[in-house]
Amino acid sequence: MINERLLYILLTIVKKNGDVRQMLKEGVSFKEIGDLINTGLELKLLVFVDDEIKLTTAGKTKINKEWVNFKSTNKADWILPDVKNKISKMGKNDIYLPNERELTF
Repeated sequence: MINERLLYILLTIVKKNGDVRQMLKEGVSFKEIGDLINTGLELKLLVFVDDEIKLTTAGKTKINKEWVNFKSTNKADWILPDVKNKISKMGKNDIYLPNERELTF
């Protein structure tokens, strides 16, 4: 059984000519990504053209149809907190002087 959400993510990655890091963040293994690509090829949502994977018109239609179901409206998913530059709580009369070598922005 295919995971429709993961298939939708794969189709949008192919549409935007992106990479699979987003799927890896979702906890999907490379084998599962390969299986999803094979499923997309079998369902005629994807096609190989000149050694590249492209969307078919059926794939574009599926993205447009499934967009409503899988769009993210939670802003916490869009913007992640910057935990690398977070400083510890200080007293009212303390002055923070950052070390320039430790800043990442």
